[in-house]
Amino acid sequence: MAFLNRTLIVLSILFFYTRNNIAHAQLWRYLNDSPEKQKAADNELKKEAFSVITKKTVAYGGTFTYDVMAYAIKTFDGFTAKVNLWEKPFSGHVFHIELTGNSLAIGDFYSLERVHHLSDNLLEIVYSPRGGSDDGYNNVLVLGVNKGKFCIMAEIQSIHEFDDGYYNLNLKLQGTGIDNYQIAIKARDLLKSKDNKCMKNHDKRAHFLLKFDKDQHIFYTDSQKLDAYIYQEDIKKKKYHVIGFYPMINLSRYRYCFFNKTWYSVWKNQYTGEVTMFSYCHRPNLP
Repeated sequence: MAFLNRTLIVLSILFFYTRNNIAHAQLWRYLNDSPEKQKAADNELKKEAFSVITKKTVAYGGTFTYDVMAYAIKTFDGFTAKVNLWEKPFSGHVFHIELTGNSLAIGDFYSLERVHHLSDNLLEIVYSPRGGSDDGYNNVLVLGVNKGKFCIMAEIQSIHEFDDGYYNLNLKLQGTGIDNYQIAIKARDLLKSKDNKCMKNHDKRAHFLLKFDKDQHIFYTDSQKLDAYIYQEDIKKKKYHVIGFYPMINLSRYRYCFFNKTWYSVWKNQYTGEVTMFSYCHRPNLP
């Protein structure tokens, strides 16, 4: 009986783990709105990889496999680096991005949607954080490497899908190198609800252009003054008070700040007026 119960638990976990990954793939809208093209985009996930190694892990009495995907990119200082991407099942929903001697981590990770070379030295990673009920999110992370360290060049929310609408960005790299790189962004913000009482229904479209700072290796719109707090995740206590002028990505009602070599989402509480900052992708040795 104990063996049967353990087997049922493992099967339930497998079903939950697989079902969530398959269902969430339907949220893919970064390149297009076609289910056929979405399926082709899923199939492209590993095609640009330098190598894919399948590893095993044991959890809940069962053995599970996961892939470690390696991508080769040229560094800004003239070398070639191998970037390893992986998430071990049942290990706290953490996605790992590693170089030899350097690493990044994405917490509260749900699924990997796409990995793509924007250029020889720019790697685009599209992933989904864990969302709420009837909510789906995709973030775009643009990475480079310089002198053996990761450059988090941009990290922005590209998709928010919910019952009554969606927010969608399309990004396009322009230029041939660090002297003339730019990212052009087309944005659409749609809200269409019969029961909406808080906001008016709308279908807004906008265009943005991100410049490239070749000294800091980041894409940004401008620099702005900031007075905000970074909160510790596990307790409701202010951890860092950030004051000063910092590079920003300003996408109208969505703003992002580059602080301490990391990109943060910037939000203002409409009731208290307090500004807070949050980041998914972080350096393990930094806040």
